[in-house]
Amino acid sequence: DPYLSAPLEDPLYSLAEPDSLDKHCYRYKTVNHGEDYKIRVNYETGGYKETASWGGGGIVYWDCGDALAYGGQDYATVLIGSQCWFKENLNAGTMTASGNEQGTDCPSPAEIEKYCYDNNEANCISHGGLYQWNQAMCGSTAEGAQGICPGGWHIPTHDEWTALEREVCDSGTCATDFPYDTITTGWRGTNEGTQLKTGGSSGFDALPAGHLTQSKFFLDFLASAYLWSSLENGSDAWWRRLHISAGSVYRSNAIGKLSGLSVRCIKD
Repeated sequence: DPYLSAPLEDPLYSLAEPDSLDKHCYRYKTVNHGEDYKIRVNYETGGYKETASWGGGGIVYWDCGDALAYGGQDYATVLIGSQCWFKENLNAGTMTASGNEQGTDCPSPAEIEKYCYDNNEANCISHGGLYQWNQAMCGSTAEGAQGICPGGWHIPTHDEWTALEREVCDSGTCATDFPYDTITTGWRGTNEGTQLKTGGSSGFDALPAGHLTQSKFFLDFLASAYLWSSLENGSDAWWRRLHISAGSVYRSNAIGKLSGLSVRCIKD
């Protein structure tokens, strides 16, 4: 009391299922030295969903579409199909000059390193930071790693990008335009890029933040969005590009990890 008059009953208690199976178990826990509380649902497939949290301000429920506070900034979110995405490019960390290599450690959002287009902090504020792949992944090579995203979110996988493309696709040839493979590259589809760009019907609002090449040249600000996936390909990684004059989506496995691209986080 006054936050929870009685603990929630474990939905598997009557079945005598052990907690270790984590098939569908509510967990009640305290955080911040007992000052705040959370209810989480653990799933058989791994991971959890936080269903409620509360503290001195009273109970707060978070749904996709609500803003998410991270690293001193509030990020808009959007539900597209069954996926919950950041509606903005990530802008976590401290600016480093374009001639410097970024690190791989992510002890806190403030200690992440980011590039800002033309080495101008104002461009990070308006269009988000640009990150080398190893910094975006916090040194991990595991597809779907949390990377520089907040807890409960991660760097999108190649297949999650494909699922997003299929979700906004209405051409009737979506499966062949956007196959779940690691062979098909190039400009794909018809109007999916238009739907994903700023002002598009999907609400994804991809910002044309440009990118930093491995040769340390800034290119394509206000013309293209370059977005990392968490699937590596040797010294390269998979990524997506949206161009202001193209209705389709470009996908490729051939951009060097030392390039600086934008990051969009997706909910676990």
